[in-house]
Amino acid sequence: MHQRDACILSAVANALTYEQGYHSAEFQEAVEDWLSLDSQDIRHPDLIQMAAPIIDGIKVQAYESYIAEASDRIEHEGGKNRAFAINMATWIEKQTKKLSKKFPEPISK
Repeated sequence: MHQRDACILSAVANALTYEQGYHSAEFQEAVEDWLSLDSQDIRHPDLIQMAAPIIDGIKVQAYESYIAEASDRIEHEGGKNRAFAINMATWIEKQTKKLSKKFPEPISK
Protein backbone atom coordinates (compact mmCIF):
# COMPACT_ATOMS: atom_id res chain seq x y z
CA MET A 1 0.00 0.00 0.00
CA HIS A 2 2.82 2.40 0.87
CA GLN A 3 4.56 1.75 -2.48
CA ARG A 4 1.33 2.37 -4.37
CA ASP A 5 0.80 5.67 -2.56
CA ALA A 6 4.40 6.71 -3.20
CA CYS A 7 4.03 5.90 -6.88
CA ILE A 8 0.89 8.02 -7.25
CA LEU A 9 2.41 10.86 -5.23
CA SER A 10 5.43 10.71 -7.52
CA ALA A 11 3.07 11.11 -10.48
CA VAL A 12 1.65 14.24 -8.82
CA ALA A 13 5.16 15.67 -8.42
CA ASN A 14 6.02 14.83 -12.02
CA ALA A 15 2.81 16.41 -13.34
CA LEU A 16 3.69 19.63 -11.52
CA THR A 17 6.69 20.00 -13.85
CA TYR A 18 4.51 20.28 -16.98
CA GLU A 19 4.54 23.65 -18.70
CA GLN A 20 1.27 24.82 -17.13
CA GLY A 21 2.27 23.45 -13.72
CA TYR A 22 -0.61 23.10 -11.31
CA HIS A 23 -2.95 24.40 -14.02
CA SER A 24 -2.16 21.47 -16.33
CA ALA A 25 -4.62 18.70 -17.06
CA GLU A 26 -1.91 16.20 -16.13
CA PHE A 27 -1.56 17.68 -12.66
CA GLN A 28 -5.31 17.69 -12.14
CA GLU A 29 -5.54 14.06 -13.24
CA ALA A 30 -2.67 13.03 -10.95
CA VAL A 31 -4.30 14.81 -7.99
CA GLU A 32 -7.62 13.12 -8.74
CA ASP A 33 -5.82 9.76 -8.80
CA TRP A 34 -4.21 10.59 -5.45
CA LEU A 35 -7.52 11.60 -3.90
CA SER A 36 -9.25 8.48 -5.21
CA LEU A 37 -6.80 6.33 -3.22
CA ASP A 38 -8.31 7.53 0.03
CA SER A 39 -4.95 6.69 1.57
CA GLN A 40 -4.95 6.03 5.28
CA ASP A 41 -1.15 6.15 5.60
CA ILE A 42 -0.58 9.83 4.71
CA ARG A 43 1.51 10.42 7.84
CA HIS A 44 4.18 7.99 6.69
CA PRO A 45 7.57 9.78 6.77
CA ASP A 46 8.35 8.87 3.14
CA LEU A 47 5.07 10.34 1.92
CA ILE A 48 5.55 13.47 3.99
CA GLN A 49 9.03 13.86 2.53
CA MET A 50 7.66 13.39 -1.02
CA ALA A 51 4.83 15.88 -0.43
CA ALA A 52 7.07 18.72 0.78
CA PRO A 53 8.58 19.56 -2.65
CA ILE A 54 5.12 19.36 -4.23
CA ILE A 55 3.76 21.88 -1.75
CA ASP A 56 6.81 24.10 -2.21
CA GLY A 57 6.51 23.81 -6.00
CA ILE A 58 2.89 24.90 -5.92
CA LYS A 59 3.79 27.87 -3.73
CA VAL A 60 6.61 28.89 -6.07
CA GLN A 61 4.40 28.61 -9.15
CA ALA A 62 1.64 30.63 -7.48
CA TYR A 63 4.13 33.30 -6.43
CA GLU A 64 5.65 33.49 -9.93
CA SER A 65 2.18 33.75 -11.45
CA TYR A 66 1.30 36.56 -9.05
CA ILE A 67 4.53 38.43 -9.79
CA ALA A 68 4.03 38.10 -13.55
CA GLU A 69 0.46 39.40 -13.28
CA ALA A 70 1.47 42.24 -10.95
CA SER A 71 4.32 43.26 -13.26
CA ASP A 72 1.96 43.37 -16.23
CA ARG A 73 -0.58 45.37 -14.24
CA ILE A 74 2.01 47.86 -13.00
CA GLU A 75 3.18 48.39 -16.56
CA HIS A 76 -0.41 48.78 -17.79
CA GLU A 77 -1.61 50.96 -14.91
CA GLY A 78 1.57 53.04 -14.70
CA GLY A 79 2.32 52.12 -11.10
CA LYS A 80 0.81 50.85 -7.91
CA ASN A 81 -2.38 52.82 -7.64
CA ARG A 82 -6.02 52.20 -6.84
CA ALA A 83 -6.76 50.63 -10.24
CA PHE A 84 -3.77 48.31 -9.80
CA ALA A 85 -4.99 47.17 -6.38
CA ILE A 86 -8.55 46.58 -7.61
CA ASN A 87 -7.35 44.67 -10.67
CA MET A 88 -5.00 42.50 -8.61
CA ALA A 89 -7.74 41.75 -6.08
CA THR A 90 -10.05 40.74 -8.94
CA TRP A 91 -7.33 38.57 -10.48
CA ILE A 92 -6.63 36.84 -7.16
CA GLU A 93 -10.34 36.17 -6.65
CA LYS A 94 -10.69 34.70 -10.15
CA GLN A 95 -7.63 32.50 -9.67
CA THR A 96 -8.95 31.28 -6.33
CA LYS A 97 -12.34 30.42 -7.81
CA LYS A 98 -10.72 28.62 -10.74
CA LEU A 99 -8.55 26.51 -8.45
CA SER A 100 -11.41 25.82 -6.04
CA LYS A 101 -13.48 24.57 -8.95
CA LYS A 102 -10.64 22.35 -10.24
CA PHE A 103 -9.68 21.07 -6.79
CA PRO A 104 -12.76 21.10 -4.54
CA GLU A 105 -11.08 18.86 -1.97
CA PRO A 106 -7.77 19.60 -0.24
CA ILE A 107 -4.83 17.67 -1.69
CA SER A 108 -3.62 16.77 1.78
CA LYS A 109 -5.67 15.88 4.81
